[in-house]
Amino acid sequence: MEIKNRLRNDLWKAVYAHYEGKDYTESVRDAMLYVCEFLREKSGIIDKDGTKLVENTLFGNSPVILVNKNETTTEKDVQQGIGFLLKGLMQSIRNPLSHEKTTYTQNDSEAIILFVNYVLNQMDSSGGKSKIDSLKDLIYDANFTSSKEYAELLIK
Repeated sequence: MEIKNRLRNDLWKAVYAHYEGKDYTESVRDAMLYVCEFLREKSGIIDKDGTKLVENTLFGNSPVILVNKNETTTEKDVQQGIGFLLKGLMQSIRNPLSHEKTTYTQNDSEAIILFVNYVLNQMDSSGGKSKIDSLKDLIYDANFTSSKEYAELLIK
Protein backbone atom coordinates (compact mmCIF):
# COMPACT_ATOMS: atom_id res chain seq x y z
CA MET A 1 0.00 0.00 0.00
CA GLU A 2 1.22 3.46 -0.85
CA ILE A 3 2.33 5.64 2.06
CA LYS A 4 -0.03 8.41 0.90
CA ASN A 5 -3.01 6.21 1.76
CA ARG A 6 -1.67 5.55 5.25
CA LEU A 7 -1.09 9.16 6.29
CA ARG A 8 -3.35 11.90 7.56
CA ASN A 9 -4.04 14.46 4.86
CA ASP A 10 -2.28 17.32 6.65
CA LEU A 11 0.93 15.34 7.10
CA TRP A 12 0.84 14.06 3.51
CA LYS A 13 0.49 17.64 2.25
CA ALA A 14 3.56 18.58 4.30
CA VAL A 15 5.78 15.78 2.92
CA TYR A 16 4.43 14.88 -0.52
CA ALA A 17 6.55 17.16 -2.72
CA HIS A 18 9.87 15.85 -1.47
CA TYR A 19 8.58 12.31 -1.04
CA GLU A 20 7.22 12.15 -4.58
CA GLY A 21 10.52 13.64 -5.78
CA LYS A 22 12.29 10.75 -4.03
CA ASP A 23 14.11 13.13 -1.70
CA TYR A 24 13.39 11.03 1.35
CA THR A 25 15.68 12.95 3.69
CA GLU A 26 13.85 16.19 2.95
CA SER A 27 10.49 14.45 3.37
CA VAL A 28 11.58 13.51 6.90
CA ARG A 29 12.62 17.12 7.51
CA ASP A 30 9.20 18.23 6.23
CA ALA A 31 7.49 15.84 8.66
CA MET A 32 9.48 17.17 11.59
CA LEU A 33 8.83 20.78 10.62
CA TYR A 34 5.15 19.92 10.41
CA VAL A 35 5.20 18.52 13.95
CA CYS A 36 6.46 21.89 15.20
CA GLU A 37 3.83 23.70 13.13
CA PHE A 38 1.13 21.39 14.52
CA LEU A 39 2.25 22.03 18.12
CA ARG A 40 2.42 25.79 17.60
CA GLU A 41 -1.02 25.90 16.02
CA LYS A 42 -2.59 23.76 18.73
CA SER A 43 -0.87 25.57 21.61
CA GLY A 44 -0.53 29.16 20.46
CA ILE A 45 3.14 29.06 21.51
CA ILE A 46 5.02 30.59 18.61
CA ASP A 47 8.34 31.60 20.17
CA LYS A 48 9.66 28.08 20.85
CA ASP A 49 11.03 25.35 18.60
CA GLY A 50 12.14 21.72 18.79
CA THR A 51 12.50 20.18 22.23
CA LYS A 52 11.68 23.46 23.99
CA LEU A 53 8.38 23.61 22.09
CA VAL A 54 7.56 20.03 23.09
CA GLU A 55 8.47 20.71 26.73
CA ASN A 56 6.34 23.86 26.83
CA THR A 57 3.29 22.24 25.24
CA LEU A 58 3.10 18.66 26.54
CA PHE A 59 4.84 18.56 29.93
CA GLY A 60 4.19 19.97 33.38
CA ASN A 61 1.33 19.86 35.85
CA SER A 62 -0.96 21.70 33.48
CA PRO A 63 0.13 20.96 29.88
CA VAL A 64 -0.98 23.40 27.20
CA ILE A 65 -1.89 20.49 24.91
CA LEU A 66 -3.70 17.63 26.56
CA VAL A 67 -3.65 14.23 24.88
CA ASN A 68 -6.27 12.99 27.37
CA LYS A 69 -7.93 14.24 30.56
CA ASN A 70 -4.57 13.92 32.37
CA GLU A 71 -6.25 12.93 35.64
CA THR A 72 -5.45 9.27 36.36
CA THR A 73 -1.97 7.81 36.69
CA THR A 74 -2.38 6.07 33.35
CA GLU A 75 -3.54 9.26 31.63
CA LYS A 76 -0.61 11.17 33.10
CA ASP A 77 1.75 8.42 31.92
CA VAL A 78 0.32 8.59 28.39
CA GLN A 79 0.51 12.40 28.40
CA GLN A 80 4.14 12.31 29.44
CA GLY A 81 4.90 9.39 27.10
CA ILE A 82 3.64 11.28 24.04
CA GLY A 83 5.76 14.22 25.18
CA PHE A 84 8.83 12.00 25.51
CA LEU A 85 8.18 10.43 22.09
CA LEU A 86 8.03 13.85 20.44
CA LYS A 87 11.02 15.12 22.39
CA GLY A 88 12.94 12.02 21.29
CA LEU A 89 11.97 12.59 17.67
CA MET A 90 13.21 16.16 17.92
CA GLN A 91 16.52 15.11 19.44
CA SER A 92 17.19 12.03 17.34
CA ILE A 93 15.70 13.02 13.96
CA ARG A 94 15.10 16.76 13.64
CA ASN A 95 18.26 18.04 15.34
CA PRO A 96 20.71 15.92 13.32
CA LEU A 97 18.91 17.01 10.14
CA SER A 98 19.44 20.62 11.18
CA HIS A 99 23.06 20.34 12.25
CA GLU A 100 24.83 17.81 10.05
CA LYS A 101 24.62 15.95 6.76
CA THR A 102 22.05 13.20 7.22
CA THR A 103 20.58 10.85 4.64
CA TYR A 104 17.48 8.70 4.98
CA THR A 105 16.51 5.82 2.72
CA GLN A 106 12.96 5.37 1.51
CA ASN A 107 12.38 2.66 4.15
CA ASP A 108 13.72 4.80 6.99
CA SER A 109 11.81 7.82 5.74
CA GLU A 110 8.56 5.87 5.61
CA ALA A 111 9.10 4.42 9.09
CA ILE A 112 9.75 7.86 10.59
CA ILE A 113 6.87 9.55 8.77
CA LEU A 114 4.46 6.76 9.73
CA PHE A 115 5.58 7.08 13.36
CA VAL A 116 5.03 10.85 13.23
CA ASN A 117 1.59 10.09 11.78
CA TYR A 118 0.85 7.76 14.72
CA VAL A 119 1.87 10.35 17.32
CA LEU A 120 -0.18 13.11 15.66
CA ASN A 121 -3.18 10.79 15.53
CA GLN A 122 -2.78 10.03 19.24
CA MET A 123 -2.82 13.72 20.00
CA ASP A 124 -5.91 14.32 17.85
CA SER A 125 -7.99 11.27 18.69
CA SER A 126 -7.37 11.07 22.41
CA GLY A 127 -10.10 13.50 23.34
CA GLY A 128 -7.70 15.86 25.05
CA LYS A 129 -7.94 19.57 24.40
CA SER A 130 -5.50 22.40 24.40
CA LYS A 131 -5.99 25.18 26.91
CA ILE A 132 -6.92 27.41 23.98
CA ASP A 133 -9.66 24.98 22.85
CA SER A 134 -10.98 24.74 26.41
CA LEU A 135 -11.05 28.52 26.71
CA LYS A 136 -12.87 28.81 23.37
CA ASP A 137 -15.46 26.32 24.62
CA LEU A 138 -16.10 28.50 27.64
CA ILE A 139 -16.29 31.72 25.65
CA TYR A 140 -18.61 30.27 23.03
CA ASP A 141 -20.78 28.58 25.64
CA ALA A 142 -24.45 29.45 25.15
CA ASN A 143 -24.61 30.31 28.87
CA PHE A 144 -21.69 32.71 28.63
CA THR A 145 -22.32 35.74 30.79
CA SER A 146 -20.92 38.86 29.23
CA SER A 147 -19.47 40.54 32.26
CA LYS A 148 -16.12 41.72 33.45
CA GLU A 149 -16.38 39.41 36.46
CA TYR A 150 -16.91 36.31 34.31
CA ALA A 151 -14.10 37.29 31.93
CA GLU A 152 -11.73 37.65 34.90
CA LEU A 153 -12.75 34.22 36.17
CA LEU A 154 -12.01 32.69 32.76
CA ILE A 155 -8.58 34.26 32.69
CA LYS A 156 -7.78 32.80 36.11
